[in-house]
Amino acid sequence: NHYFNLDASTLERLSNSFNNGNHYFELAEIEEVNDKLCVILEQHLIEGTDVHYEPVAHEDLTHWHQASATVYTGNMLVFVYDKMLEPLNKFEIIKCQKGSVFDGLNTLGHSVHKRNGKLVFLYSNSTKEVVNDALFVQVLDTEKVKMNQVKKIDLSRSHIAVIPSTLILSGQKIVVQTRKGILGKNNYLGVYEY
Repeated sequence: NHYFNLDASTLERLSNSFNNGNHYFELAEIEEVNDKLCVILEQHLIEGTDVHYEPVAHEDLTHWHQASATVYTGNMLVFVYDKMLEPLNKFEIIKCQKGSVFDGLNTLGHSVHKRNGKLVFLYSNSTKEVVNDALFVQVLDTEKVKMNQVKKIDLSRSHIAVIPSTLILSGQKIVVQTRKGILGKNNYLGVYEY
């Protein structure tokens, strides 16, 4: 077994930036690039009236019911291992996304794309109590095992990013689906540069 310890300072730093200090990290992605294995974990939480999320407690559908709740996806941890599964580095992506449980994860989470030996992370963020009003790009260079500075992409006013629908074009351009308003029915495809 090979493992990476989650040290106390990492957990404290991440819990301070996520609602309720929740540590429910769940496996989000596993990617292999340049003979390196990248394991990505993401914090998940559902909060609301008569709703309590414990991912390891049960999977019984009888516990599921319609309720008013908020879905949160929080920080990500990216662990990079070499081809012998020895740990090389750990990166933190600090974010807090929130949305209605009725919308599910359509406007939450992240997407990861492999491009030229690099991993490109696209994710939205919730600022000033506005749901997912900001879009960010971060690139992990797996050859150098180095993460670049986060880059913010300006969205049209009142648009929120629908993260599962992303595509990388040539150069440094991405296609992102957006929606006007939290409950809006109009969807748009935009091309943005990062």
